[in-house]
Amino acid sequence: MISDPLVLEGEVVKLLPLTREHIPALLEIAFNHPDYFQYTSTPTHEHYVEPYFNKAFSTKDKGEAYPFVIIYKPTGQIVGTTRYADIIWNYRNLEL
Repeated sequence: MISDPLVLEGEVVKLLPLTREHIPALLEIAFNHPDYFQYTSTPTHEHYVEPYFNKAFSTKDKGEAYPFVIIYKPTGQIVGTTRYADIIWNYRNLEL
């Protein structure tokens, strides 16, 4: 399992573990710019919000993924999300 909280930080962005408190800021981005996300699974309609985030948190709980929120360090603003996905512990493998 990944030690929680895992924080990854570079010069420009910081990745923090995704929490439910981050959802409103993420939805504001997605709902205001749906064209940016037309080829992704990002929810751009209220109907898809709960299933999307429930899956993110349930796969984290199972050790299958680790979702992050992306913070733009110069402003402290949430700018997106990413995750370690499809974690296969036996092979020490995951997708970004």
